[in-house]
Amino acid sequence: MGEGILYNPEKIKEIYELANTYIDTDVSLSEIISLGKVAKHMTQDSVLSHTLTDGYDGFLYSPDMSLTNGRYVLKPIGNDYDDIHQFVSIIFGNPLVFQEEAKIELLNGTSSAGLAGSCKEVFNKYGIDVYKIGNTEKKLEYNETWIHDHSAHEFPNTMAILPQMVGGIEVQGTYQVKPTKADITVILGKDQACVDVFLDN
Repeated sequence: MGEGILYNPEKIKEIYELANTYIDTDVSLSEIISLGKVAKHMTQDSVLSHTLTDGYDGFLYSPDMSLTNGRYVLKPIGNDYDDIHQFVSIIFGNPLVFQEEAKIELLNGTSSAGLAGSCKEVFNKYGIDVYKIGNTEKKLEYNETWIHDHSAHEFPNTMAILPQMVGGIEVQGTYQVKPTKADITVILGKDQACVDVFLDN
């Protein structure tokens, strides 16, 4: 949208009325103008976008069209927006996490088979890539979830968000862990919150 349109109230009103005919929104014309002024100073690199889908790891589903008068409709899984609100809070409340692109390794430190894989699905659902999953080297039962930064504090935003994703504590110093190319290793203990909290629906 060019500056000629942004600073032309009549043109903005015309576009608003046209859009309002086909789009249901509670955003007022004055709010749209304010957003346009903010957008003027934005660059593509500063924009963070995510798509809500009805894929296997998405937040939406499409009910049978016989239930919606033949219309293709997307509804939130669980028929409430709690998970989507959580998603927005994590994703857009911590945008620098996605710029850091830390290599995160998830290791299962419990006897629950497939825990790291299930936790990876949660991370993927929230747009966070997991570099590697596996089990701890020795078959030990970890009561606590450990988060270890191998990078000498190069990924502070990722380290800040991980306790929200998995629970646990940051481990200072070194401890026995098999060699890894990951920037951050998370050992999922019995107290892990990743699956219990984020997949309870």
